[in-house]
Amino acid sequence: TNCVVLLVFSVCVAAFLLNREDCPICYERRYTFMIVTNSCRHKCCRRCLRRYLETELDQLISRLRRARRLTIRCFGGCEHLLDANLAHVGSNSPALRAILGQLQQRELLLQVPGEWAECPQMSCVGIGPRRGPQIRCGVCGHVWDDPDYGVVRRLWGWVKRTFWPERIDGAMGWRPCPHCGAAIIKNGGCRNMRCALCDQTFVWGDSENSTEGVVEAHAPPPNRPRPVWRFLPG
Repeated sequence: TNCVVLLVFSVCVAAFLLNREDCPICYERRYTFMIVTNSCRHKCCRRCLRRYLETELDQLISRLRRARRLTIRCFGGCEHLLDANLAHVGSNSPALRAILGQLQQRELLLQVPGEWAECPQMSCVGIGPRRGPQIRCGVCGHVWDDPDYGVVRRLWGWVKRTFWPERIDGAMGWRPCPHCGAAIIKNGGCRNMRCALCDQTFVWGDSENSTEGVVEAHAPPPNRPRPVWRFLPG
């Protein structure tokens, strides 16, 4: 009986390994185990996925670092995000794998209840717990002073924001995106906004931006990525 079960299992495995199907992107005949499927049901071979991730790699890493979350769009050109497991296995770039690992550490930290602060290091996507006058990043280990710890620091922060507002290229009145921190200046239109960097929506409030109360139908449409076939030669 065991021999029969082992034989049937071996035949099934061999049939799976030898089965082939066409990649919808490059139209090459690939083994089934070389085809990956996103949660939106779009499919492609691993070679096309790697080419999609590693085209404009520096810009992709920069967007991930600024957004501080996985914002890679599906290779099929739809509005869905690429699954995290496909992003990890789809690229051979050490830099991309490093930033994906940091984002995974960040997600694990956010599962712990508490108040968190963003790491001020531009090369880091980590966070640190607010438990005292100093904060330590849980990803890179950087230590910095908590500007909101104690009444004196909060008062000094309010004075600086009120009388010496920060300028970017000489412009005042900008606010950070509540998702990625990108500087945004509003010049009219609806209060429902979409960040051009991280593609997330938020509400432009009277005094600060908020992620609550967003009407998605009133926000600008998301930035659609170029499908992977646009990166293929020929």
